[in-house]
Amino acid sequence: MKKNLIKILSAFLAVVLVISIASINSGAYLNDITEKEKDYTKQPEFRSEDLRVKYDENGLLIANYDPVSDSRPKEYTFPAESNGIPVAEVNCPWGVEKLTIPDGIRRVVNLDSSDLKEISFGNDVEYIEGFNAEYCTGLTEIIFPKSLKELEFSGYSTIIKFPSSLKKIKFSGEYQTLKLNYSEDAVIEFSEETKVVFEGRPSYDMWFLLNKSGYKLAERGGEFVCVKDEDKQEKTCGDFKYYLDENGCAVISGYTGSEENLLNIPAELDGYTVVKISDGAFDNRAEFPSRPLDEVSAKEDGFSFKGVSLPSTVTEIGDCAFAYCESLEKINLSESVETIGYSAFESCKSLSDVTFPKSLKAICDAAFYSCSFDAVSLPYGTEYVGSYSFTNPLPSDESEKLKKIELADTIKFIGDEAFAGSGVTEIATPQSLEYLGSAFWNCRSLKTVTLNDGLKEIGAAFFDTSIEKLRIPSSVVKIGSEMCWGCNLLREVSFAEIGKLKYIGDRAFRSTRIKNIEIPDTVEYIGKEAFYYCSSLSSVILPSGLKNLGASCFYRCRKLDLIVLPEGLASIGEKCFQYTSIEEITLPKNLKYISGHTFVGCKNLADVTLNSKSCEAGYGVWLLQDVLENGKNVKLSVRSVTVGEDVEYLGQYLLSDIITEKITIEQNVKSIHAKCFEDAEINEIYFNSNDCRFVDCEEWEGGIERDPNKFLGTNSPFSYLTVYYFTFGDKIDRIPSWFFCNAKSIIEVKIEGEVKSIGDGAFYHLKKLAEITIPTSVESIGKYSFLECFRLHTVNMSENVSLISDYAFWHCADLTEFNWNSVTKTIGKNAFQWCSNLKNFDFEKSVFTQGSFSGVAAEKLRFGLDEKTENAEIPDESFMACESLDTVAIGDSVQSINSRAFADCKNLETAAIADSVTEIADDAFEGCEKLTIYCNEDSYAKNYAKEKGIKVSTLIVDTIPNQTYTSKKIEPELKVSTASQILGKRDYKADYYNNINVGSANVIVKGTGDFSMLMTKADFRIIARNISDAEVKNIPTQTLGESPCTPTVTVKYNGKTLEEGKDYTLTYKDNSKAGTASVTVQGKGNFKGKMTVQFEIREGDTKFEVFFKKVIKFFVAIFNRIIKIFG
Repeated sequence: MKKNLIKILSAFLAVVLVISIASINSGAYLNDITEKEKDYTKQPEFRSEDLRVKYDENGLLIANYDPVSDSRPKEYTFPAESNGIPVAEVNCPWGVEKLTIPDGIRRVVNLDSSDLKEISFGNDVEYIEGFNAEYCTGLTEIIFPKSLKELEFSGYSTIIKFPSSLKKIKFSGEYQTLKLNYSEDAVIEFSEETKVVFEGRPSYDMWFLLNKSGYKLAERGGEFVCVKDEDKQEKTCGDFKYYLDENGCAVISGYTGSEENLLNIPAELDGYTVVKISDGAFDNRAEFPSRPLDEVSAKEDGFSFKGVSLPSTVTEIGDCAFAYCESLEKINLSESVETIGYSAFESCKSLSDVTFPKSLKAICDAAFYSCSFDAVSLPYGTEYVGSYSFTNPLPSDESEKLKKIELADTIKFIGDEAFAGSGVTEIATPQSLEYLGSAFWNCRSLKTVTLNDGLKEIGAAFFDTSIEKLRIPSSVVKIGSEMCWGCNLLREVSFAEIGKLKYIGDRAFRSTRIKNIEIPDTVEYIGKEAFYYCSSLSSVILPSGLKNLGASCFYRCRKLDLIVLPEGLASIGEKCFQYTSIEEITLPKNLKYISGHTFVGCKNLADVTLNSKSCEAGYGVWLLQDVLENGKNVKLSVRSVTVGEDVEYLGQYLLSDIITEKITIEQNVKSIHAKCFEDAEINEIYFNSNDCRFVDCEEWEGGIERDPNKFLGTNSPFSYLTVYYFTFGDKIDRIPSWFFCNAKSIIEVKIEGEVKSIGDGAFYHLKKLAEITIPTSVESIGKYSFLECFRLHTVNMSENVSLISDYAFWHCADLTEFNWNSVTKTIGKNAFQWCSNLKNFDFEKSVFTQGSFSGVAAEKLRFGLDEKTENAEIPDESFMACESLDTVAIGDSVQSINSRAFADCKNLETAAIADSVTEIADDAFEGCEKLTIYCNEDSYAKNYAKEKGIKVSTLIVDTIPNQTYTSKKIEPELKVSTASQILGKRDYKADYYNNINVGSANVIVKGTGDFSMLMTKADFRIIARNISDAEVKNIPTQTLGESPCTPTVTVKYNGKTLEEGKDYTLTYKDNSKAGTASVTVQGKGNFKGKMTVQFEIREGDTKFEVFFKKVIKFFVAIFNRIIKIFG
């Protein structure tokens, strides 16, 4: 039990000691950010080997190939990921001849390099943006992947032109839903040498552009080939026009009749069997639309038949064959029809009666677009139902006429919006179906859906429907964008236990009423806005294999209060958890990037744990609101931020815009990005990482007033940070340069460790720092280290600091207390300049330099009086502009006073200058209007004063006789006079220095009363006292032993016991035999001369007596030992 109790207590203490901190209030609260508006949409950029990389809104990477060296390889393969984060987009580089895009990359931009000779796309490329075929003159073949969803053509011409060097263009994939982006009036032009092949039926966008540009599709060997639409040799038979195909069969290409009821298509024309209704044969449009599915007008004098009957010989109805035949109500399709072409019956608005034959295999895109069906029954054998094939764009009361849809179990593909807007209430997808596009988009009556096993991919199939629950079968690999967006009755989504699902697309479940969802562990990506505004969602179990959460994934899921991020999660998109109710969040170990605005509006978020080994973030992750209110942003306040033991790197913006009480940074943190804490507000930081490196710190140029030299500063993670208390832990042995540069809110800094140095600019511009204790371990203080700490009033200086560097305390205007030490050897240039309240100085042993103390509040200064100063000169501007200074005394150690040393000391009245000074700059005392120089006769200072018109005065002290040492201060009588009279004792005051021990002593004489303007210095010598004046204590009789007698001798003078070796030495005589011996005391140091003292020595034991006593002692010891053993 005791052991268990100890374990429990240990665990409790561990929890208490982690870096998490107590709440400043429970829950979140508002606080104002800086008033300047910032661009929070910007994402950080960085370099990874030969790539320039930045993040997209989903937290995935956009990579640009940009090698460091000028030379580029002929072949290059983009990486699928960088630093553990998937690459989503790449920019095609110039200079590369063979380019490989690996699996995983979804977007390729700027495909326009003439250097490129070969390109290979991975199986996940969905978007190609900026494809300028005309520039790709090096390519001979390009094969687009089957995953491609969107292709953007770029260029400055209205002709999308492909070069003759490009021999083959292939669009892969059995099912194609490719959307194209190009200027509205553009057409496409292929070289005659270029073969354009589609593995499956081209998308409607592609067909439209080809058709608009004069190209047709020909089916050859299961593929579709683009061919130039050439004029056919048309023939006329009655009211019909036709041409012959390669098999010699008739293809009806036009009609000149005026049938108004049933149009019977003949089985033969001129003996030729009719097998096809040609493209546009009965096209009733007045003009060709400028964009796909744009509504145009029907011909005013066009066809008016109400019915069409096809013979059994017809197997294909061509593209736009009956488009805009608005009077057509019914068509009898023959039992041989296999294919109904693109827009074959588009805008036949009266058409409502079609019976599809069993021979039918494919209904191409927009075949029955804008028709008026009540029911559609597709027969067994049908495999392909194209996009928009039964879409009715009319208002909902008309479009919802289509209430019954029967799908044969042979159908493999149903394209986008195939039945969009219909009134169907229930759908069971065919068992054969492999791809389901946005087929039931906006079918608001649709409530029940059953999806088949075998389905591989689902698009925006149920957008804005009324389904209430949905089960995703195990065969589905990808859920496309917007699958269930707007299904505001959808409350339940389930997944097969063992499945293949890897991807959930953008907005897949946006604005649904799902309450809880468990996403299969196979899912690696959840797209942008996947669960956006799911206001009922309260529980989400994320998959263990998840790599990425897209932007705004859980935006405004207000009931979501708990979410556990899986360990493998690499990145999180921007705004992912905005306005949720989560109360705590742990950033997992492998998380590399968290995008901006992620937790905006999370008012309940109280505890943040950082376990990510190396993580960066986008702007504004922790903003409470991402909009300006009255010119101010609002930050999120959390109760605690815990930095876990696995954390090695605190990345860019990771803790920006956050408010918290305390953050602890221990030794495991090896590096911090310069912008990690940007605009954060932290009450206290405990920093204990000695080897921590600061990343991407910005250099800036600074300068000092009236100093032409500039200096380079470097921002750190703590620059400009709002932090009030900062503690350096016991592992810190140095404070790096510019550590706190411009952290203007810091009030207190504590240093716990054995710090040896404070780097340049370490505390630069800390406007609120008032007091600091520099520990005894500190030996040097760097340049600019406390520059412009305006409120710093007390510095408890280390007694071991030997160097205070240039500008170290420049302009510390409130500095009043500075504990000087005797170790400081060097005080740098302008080190204390403009410390306008600093009065006390003690720098006798220091070498100070130009401007070291200019502008300080010193009132009296002394150089070389108490002891020899290290400064042989008083440097340029040393005490310039010290307006409180009234007295300067310059002693014998000083030889020169340099330029402007005391210039502009407006209240300087007295300058006593020793004879040792042999050089004074012309402007040394410039602007000192009240100055009188006190010096000796015939001194350099006197001549200088007369030359410069400065008042001068001298005192004469008669030679002081030598004084004999007394062990006390000696203050001899003085005879003081000026050139004209002898002064009495009341006319001057004498201060004595070095006046106890033997040697040279000094006295400073300053006049009083009428002679108060006079001052001089005199020397006298203190000579040694005769040792005979001392008292020697009687020496007792000594007993002669084996060695000479050297008894202790006690010598006193004036009641003070003197020290042997310092004050005297001893010499013994006749001390090796019995009788009278003597000792001579020789004076030393403060004593001279000698005296002799006698003492007596008596005989000791003989050698035999000594031996006999030792023997007796030995036997006594043996006897006692035996007694002890035998009791």
